[in-house]
Amino acid sequence: MRQSSRAIEAIKPTESMIPIYHDEPKDWKDLQVRVAKIFSDMGYNTEIEKNITLVRGKSKVDVFATRKFLNITETHIAECKHWATAVPKV
Repeated sequence: MRQSSRAIEAIKPTESMIPIYHDEPKDWKDLQVRVAKIFSDMGYNTEIEKNITLVRGKSKVDVFATRKFLNITETHIAECKHWATAVPKV
């Protein structure tokens, strides 16, 4: 399957969307806690700032969420970014 060369645009909130939280996170740590809580509420076991081993070495991820369903382990990794200003391109 070929990917489109068009960039994916950010989802813009609409009136029909129900907010998960009614306020902005205080900082990136608060965002990590909120993301972990959302996964936890959906039945996942979560860890914040977990060290994991990947093919190319070790890495620390912001939120690590797993759950087992029908003998299949589902894993999600979330990198949480909460910048007050635009991130500069290098």
